[in-house]
Amino acid sequence: HGKNRIGRGLDMDIYIPDDRAISRDEHATIVYEDHNSEFFLVNCKGNSTLLNGKPAEEVNRLEYGDRITMGKSDFVFIPFCTEDRKWEEE
Repeated sequence: HGKNRIGRGLDMDIYIPDDRAISRDEHATIVYEDHNSEFFLVNCKGNSTLLNGKPAEEVNRLEYGDRITMGKSDFVFIPFCTEDRKWEEE
């Protein structure tokens, strides 16, 4: 839950090392808000982040199946957490 930073740097939560067009530090962030089981894509330092083929705004609500493009890479958003299945801290 919380922020999941995406980038090429080893210290990123979501580490994508092979796409040099993705920023090293926090190209974008996916935020999970656990109270409502909602996900958001936050465009950070990335030069080009697309959501479903359109430039991502500063903050974007994510839905199942959304296509996220960063650098030269495409990703499909498939959430683990749903209204019925929540992330629980141990």
